[in-house]
Amino acid sequence: MKWWEFYRMKDLSEEDLFDEKTAVAGLVFRQRLPNRSPRERAPIDQYHYPLQECSIKAGDDLHTLDEKKFGKVLAVDPVARTLDVKKPIKLDALHPPAVFAHSRYGLTSNAILFSALPIG
Repeated sequence: MKWWEFYRMKDLSEEDLFDEKTAVAGLVFRQRLPNRSPRERAPIDQYHYPLQECSIKAGDDLHTLDEKKFGKVLAVDPVARTLDVKKPIKLDALHPPAVFAHSRYGLTSNAILFSALPIG
């Protein structure tokens, strides 16, 4: 996703996000999931969403409409329409009604790594 797409998405209303594949709207907090290890402190919350076309996948970074990085998607169940999101501790109590996926300037860590390797 291009950098300008981040700014376009953050300016959309929750209602408009229903039509965006890289967003999910109508989120409802379902439950706090147990951490995967005793050393983890970041909360993992599960959210349910209404029927909508959604291309968000595990590993995507989610952002709120006020530009906060909301967390990383750990799991998606398109049948049950749930997202499991690992959130920063400081956003523990935040449960936004809509989020969108965006990777900074569309680069992944692998893309950056490979761009630094010599050719030949």
